[in-house]
Amino acid sequence: MRHSNGDDSLPWINDFVKKCPDCKFDFVDVHYYWVFNEFKGFVEGWHKRFPNKPLWISDIGFQSYPSSGPVCKAADTTCVSNIKEMVTWMDNTDYINRYTIRGEFRRTGGPSHQPLWSFLDDNGNYTPLGKWYLGVA
Repeated sequence: MRHSNGDDSLPWINDFVKKCPDCKFDFVDVHYYWVFNEFKGFVEGWHKRFPNKPLWISDIGFQSYPSSGPVCKAADTTCVSNIKEMVTWMDNTDYINRYTIRGEFRRTGGPSHQPLWSFLDDNGNYTPLGKWYLGVA
């Protein structure tokens, strides 16, 4: 199945399935880069659409935690505790078979960069996300 992200992803898949009704697939791959507190509802919507297919949630990244709030800062430990909560939810959700967390080893700047995704700071030290990811926090 297609790597998908955003509000237009489920309509795109629905259109694809209509055009290819004989296509078979074993799982659905959901790609997610949005707001933390909207993540669970997004995933549940995919499960509702494909209730008999396992979900693979790939390359998860959050650009903001509250939908109206700012992007997390690299040193914000609240963001990491939210990721831990999300991982616990995914581990305990039977229809989610696999998932990956977005991470970068160094902050490089640029328009697509999010500070929370960095595993290392500019000095080569682990960020809170890097410590969690490696299990040293």
